[in-house]
Amino acid sequence: MPFMPGHIYRVPIAAAVFCAMLSPAEAQDKQKPAGPPPAPVVVAPVRLVMEAPRSTYSGFLEPVEIAQLSAIEPGFVKTIFKRAGARVKRGEVLCVLTNPSMLLDLDVLEAQLKESEALLAQAELRLDRMRTLYDSELVAAEQFENEEAGVRVFEARLTTTRAMRDRLRGRLKMLVVRSPISGQIVSSDLDLGQWITPNGEIYRIANFARIELQIGVPGKFVHTVPEGAAVEVFVPEIERTLKGRIRAVVQHVEADSGNFTVRIDVSNPKRLPLSGLLAHATVPLGKRKQVKVVPRDAIVRRGNSTQVVVVRDNVAQIVPVTIDGAIADAVIVTADLEPKEPVVVRGNERLFPGMRVNVTETQ
Repeated sequence: MPFMPGHIYRVPIAAAVFCAMLSPAEAQDKQKPAGPPPAPVVVAPVRLVMEAPRSTYSGFLEPVEIAQLSAIEPGFVKTIFKRAGARVKRGEVLCVLTNPSMLLDLDVLEAQLKESEALLAQAELRLDRMRTLYDSELVAAEQFENEEAGVRVFEARLTTTRAMRDRLRGRLKMLVVRSPISGQIVSSDLDLGQWITPNGEIYRIANFARIELQIGVPGKFVHTVPEGAAVEVFVPEIERTLKGRIRAVVQHVEADSGNFTVRIDVSNPKRLPLSGLLAHATVPLGKRKQVKVVPRDAIVRRGNSTQVVVVRDNVAQIVPVTIDGAIADAVIVTADLEPKEPVVVRGNERLFPGMRVNVTETQ
């Protein structure tokens, strides 16, 4: 609007006064853009607990009792009573073999046994007659002694034949294949009329009532894993955590792997189908002591570094940690942390040192 002489102009006094009151530094600050708002985070406190350091190792679940049956004597498959999938009891007949050659040998031995019995009976009669004559001094002592020796020979022959017969009968009993344990037949490899040779597996039976997990643990812990300790076993395939107990620590470190074997009995009261499934066991690696624990979600891995984000004066600080084991949903750490200090469990992936944070929840 052009200036006109004699015209009265109105100037906003408040605005003019406010601008006059601002110092040059304050005016410059007003021109700077505002910083980012504090990042919202959820935190949980660092806890001190009495616990043994733990770590998790993996293996496959297997029955404690597994029987691999093979024929002790060769023979043809005569009868099959049980096949794969069948449930059996200890001592139950699975199949019957037959061996014609062994049956013929038994017939021969039975005949020889009868012959030996007859010859012995005849020799004993002669010895009785010879004893009567000898007592009457009608025969020489040498003749009587020869008859006695003959009886002993026939007795020995009879004993040998009877033993051979009994042994063969025992071998024929082995042609009846029985289950050595109660359980379920996992596999069977035989057909009617098939010739079965010794040492060839024909049945595999597993008792699923008792399940075990075998894991490999680094050799440096071979003297610290306690036998009898309670452990947790997680089976991801069925998404269940089962109770277990360390049954044995095999104190031998394998040269190729550097691990030793720990055998864990797994409780399976509901008879879940666990055999062959992958499982993860969290085992103690030493004695109980006071340790620092943080929630699993507090752990942040950046490259080769393992860290947690701790909140101090509403500012994020990165603290390196060493993981010494796990307890349920928490991990045991060695770090420059104080008990009850808040560590970020949600929102920690996007935080960097010095960032301002806003704690929205404490777990």
